[in-house]
Parts: sequence; structure tokens; C-alpha cells
Amino acid sequence: MPLCPAHILGVQDKGGRFTLIHFGRLLESTVYIRVLLNSVKIAALTSLFCIVIGYPVAYLLSVARPGTRAALLIWVLLPLWTSFLVRAAAWILMLSDQGVVNSLLKSFGLIDSSLRLINTFAGVLVGTVHAMVPIAIMMMLPVMKSIDGNLSRAAATLGARGAQVFWRIYLPLSLPGIVAAALIVFVNSLGFFVASQLFGGVRDIMISQLIIQQIEEVFDLNFAGALSIVLLFATLLVIAIFNRILGLSSLTGDHSLASRGTKRDNRLVRKFGMQLAETSGNCFGAIGDAVDRICGMRMRAPDERSRPVLGRCSR
Repeated sequence: MPLCPAHILGVQDKGGRFTLIHFGRLLESTVYIRVLLNSVKIAALTSLFCIVIGYPVAYLLSVARPGTRAALLIWVLLPLWTSFLVRAAAWILMLSDQGVVNSLLKSFGLIDSSLRLINTFAGVLVGTVHAMVPIAIMMMLPVMKSIDGNLSRAAATLGARGAQVFWRIYLPLSLPGIVAAALIVFVNSLGFFVASQLFGGVRDIMISQLIIQQIEEVFDLNFAGALSIVLLFATLLVIAIFNRILGLSSLTGDHSLASRGTKRDNRLVRKFGMQLAETSGNCFGAIGDAVDRICGMRMRAPDERSRPVLGRCSR
């Protein structure tokens, strides 16, 4: 990835000679390191919440009928067709001291005084998640649509519970969509500054805001270029780590290409992921068995208790 003229300013002095003095300024104070770590933290949490919120929506879209899916996709894509400033103004009205959220909490008697939701870290997450969750849904949807539904039905026929089918079969097959959505959302959120500017406070500033301040307020283009280089290499580092652990081919679900260059590394990660999925399936399956023992058997007819699993599924 070649450096643009703005990046080149970060390694030049006022006379145009090569220098690294601007990067030394980054180490003079811990403020810049904290801002970079805060940017990474916001991007990571945004990716996590986008996956948690978007995964059920993507699953619903994948199993819906084509006509219903097309209608629901309009509601998913509607935020992307609306200006972020308009959405931000709506969130400010909802999260303000006299906004909808605080008014509802007061009406239900859950709080006595208004909660501070604007100029907080939580407000920044609300803005970034709302902006990025449609992207996460659209990244996971094609992978989920390609999963053969007969696999889950075959597992249920063999006696697997719903949680076991999900953790052992469906989740591993949908993993390429999850990791693709997480990477795309993380990279976009790392340089996303509008939400932190509108919803955040002084402690929630991101590195992209520092770049804008250096250009518009201080007019220090060289230091702004150094900060942009740091942001660029932080993004490249995340992509390199992702490629090292999972392989960029996992974005498309083509595991044959991933097995050529990083087979040894992927084997460990996939083994850990499959073990985690199997453990989760066993835990949720055990919980379901316990619930059946406590209350499920009393709700079934005597002849249904002894009916085999294959008999139930073949009806």
C-alpha cells in the first residue's frame, strides 16, 4: 500500500528532508498512546456488539422466504441510506437528559434522576454500533444463506438438541461470515470519529480526531501525517494478525486456499474453536436435559416418553 502525500509529510521536516522527529513527539506524552488504545478498544467493542446484535438478524433473513427477506432487507439497509448526522441527531434526542430513554426509565420508576448518556463511552458505542451493524449483517448473510439446512435436520434426526445443532454444526459453518464481519467492522470503526465527536467526551477521543485537530486547529500537517501513518500501520497490523491466525481466504469461506500458506497456524486456531463449540454444545445440551428431567417429562404423554427420536422426526 503506497503512502499518499499526506503520509509523506509525517516523515519530512519543514525543509522537505527525511526525519522521524514527529514520531518522537508521539512518545513524549502518554496521551497519544492512550488515544490509540482507546480507538482500538472502541473498534473491538463495536465489532463484538455488531456480531452479537447482527447474528440473529442475519439468521432470520437467511431462513426467511425470498419475498419476506427482500422486505426485511429494506429495513436493514435503511440506516445506510440515511445521513449519519440525521441519525446522530435522533440519538441525541433519545439519549439526552429529557430524552426518550430517561423519560421511559423514570416512568417505570427505575431511576429517580436522569442518567448521563451523552458525552460518555456508552454513547460512543451506541453511535458506532448503530452505524456499523448493517454492514455486519450484510457480511454474514451470504454465508448463512449458503449453509445447507439438511445438515441441521439430519443432526436433529440423530437425536441432537437444538443447542447442540447450533454450536456444533451451524456456528462453525457460519464462522467465515462472522470473522469477515468482525474484520470489516473493526477496520472501519478504527478510523470512525463522528460518533466519538458527537457522543463522546474528552476521554473518548479517537486518533482520527487528533489528526483533524492537527490539521484544522494547529495546522501542523507534518504531525498530522505522522498520526495518519500510525493509524495506517495499526490497520495493517490488525489485517496481518488476522491473516496470520485465520487467513484472508476465510473471508470468502475458501478454506482450500487458507490451508496452503497457514495450515499449521490455522490448525491450532480451528482446533481451539471447534473444541470451544463442542464444549458449548455439551453445556447447553446438559442444561436442556436437566430442564426436561425437571419439568419436561410431566408435560409429555406416557406413550410419547418411550417414542424413539427417529419416530418423532419421521412424522
